[in-house]
Amino acid sequence: MFINILLFELHVARYNLINKKYKNNPMSYINKNTVLAGTFAVLGLCLSACQSEAQTEVKYDCSVSDTIAAVKSGAKEWSMQKASSSGSVVIDFSCTRSPFVGDFQKCHIQLKQNKKGQFADEIAIDGGMKAHGHGLPTVPTLSPGATAGYYEIEGLKYSMPGAWIVGFKVNIDGVTDQIIFDFII
Repeated sequence: MFINILLFELHVARYNLINKKYKNNPMSYINKNTVLAGTFAVLGLCLSACQSEAQTEVKYDCSVSDTIAAVKSGAKEWSMQKASSSGSVVIDFSCTRSPFVGDFQKCHIQLKQNKKGQFADEIAIDGGMKAHGHGLPTVPTLSPGATAGYYEIEGLKYSMPGAWIVGFKVNIDGVTDQIIFDFII
């Protein structure tokens, strides 16, 4: 409401200036400066309210540290290796490029037991963002390859930048192990 009144008053004052209503008024100089200052103030407020940051598409890449992958420009292929809590199973989690937001990832794992490729009796994949309390936006699956312990990951997608986990539950010879990878996109 205040802005509307101010704009109306500025409009009336500007009209009076243009039509020389202040010609013989000793306050005309002050009024002209007041009108100009007010006009620029309102114009400045309007421009600052309308101003927005330009958005550009940013592609994120990741590099690997001991347990967390962090954003790094220029990284191409991406992989992490981790042993289960018991130490009996190791998974190499690899993708053709760093994890990114939006499209499906092209990834696979190599499962090893006692340093040898090993197919699991049962294997499952899941993940999500702990900080946000949600899972993956898709339900990825694992398809066994021709080489022992090799599995293609199909349908893996990340919906937003941030800290993600991807976990694998592996059952070999009646022993169930879990391996969780933490990384940041």
